[in-house]
Amino acid sequence: MSIFAGVGSTSLGPVAAGWIEANSHLQWLRLIVTALCLVLLVLFMRETRTSVILSRRAKKLRAETGDDRYRSVAEVELPSLKTLFIISCTRPLRLLSHALTATQHRQPGLRDKFQPGAVLPVRRTHALPAAYY
Repeated sequence: MSIFAGVGSTSLGPVAAGWIEANSHLQWLRLIVTALCLVLLVLFMRETRTSVILSRRAKKLRAETGDDRYRSVAEVELPSLKTLFIISCTRPLRLLSHALTATQHRQPGLRDKFQPGAVLPVRRTHALPAAYY
């Protein structure tokens, strides 16, 4: 069943959406399906971010035991607003340069496809710091 959900949803979803879009009298159906999916997502989707899960677990342990020593790493090592802003602004550029470098390493003939004199992306040989992943 899970195989059908993975394959069927990715193939039947665009077909159904195209059919609804083609039939202009069914536009209300798209709004109902979207609202239903949003409600189901909010009700049944579980948190997957590790730092949030550990923070909630530590908060629950503090409430149960009354011991304030239970803290998650995310609660102890809170970066400053300036640090968060700098990381948010520079991370996309660093990841973009890393992706271009990784593409060049996987496809050794990629440089041959460029015209002579073309500007090539800068090749970085060092790994990115863990803060950028």
